[in-house]
Amino acid sequence: MFCNTWQEEVYENSKSYVIPQIKRECKKVLDYYNFDPFEFELETWFNVHAPGMYQETHNHMPYILSGIYYINYDKDKDHPAIFVRDNNTYGYVCSSQGIKVNNGIWDQNSQFILDVEEGDLIIFPSTLDHLVPKSPNRVDGYRVSLSFNVRKMN
Repeated sequence: MFCNTWQEEVYENSKSYVIPQIKRECKKVLDYYNFDPFEFELETWFNVHAPGMYQETHNHMPYILSGIYYINYDKDKDHPAIFVRDNNTYGYVCSSQGIKVNNGIWDQNSQFILDVEEGDLIIFPSTLDHLVPKSPNRVDGYRVSLSFNVRKMN
C-alpha cells in the first residue's frame, strides 16, 4: 500500500470504554439492515497522522463492516475520510472490446465526504473504497482516529 501514516493495533480486551460502545453501535447497524444474528468481534487500530501524512484508496474486504471514530480531529485543519464509488466495470467492458472511452468518463469516480467532527463515529460496508488525503492546513498536532473492522466469530 502507498501511504504515509502511523498505525498501532488496539486489542479488544483492553480496558477502553470506547470498544464496547463501538460494538453496540455496530450491532445497531446490523439490526437495522436485518442481518441474521451472529457473534462478532472487532479488529481495531489507531491511525495517527502528522502534517503531510495520508492513506491511499483502499477497502477492508473481506470484513462485514468497517468504521472510524474521530478522536483528535480539527475540521478546519484536517480532512475526513473520502469515500469513493468506483465504477470501472463500464470501462473494462468497453476496453475488452477495443473501444476507447473519450473524456475519461469511466475513470471519473463519484466521491463523497461526510461532515464529521471530533467524537463522531462512522460505520460503513467494508467493501466501500475510501482514502484520507494530506491535511492541507495542519502544521502542528496530530489527526488521530480509531479504525475498526467487524468480523464474524468462529
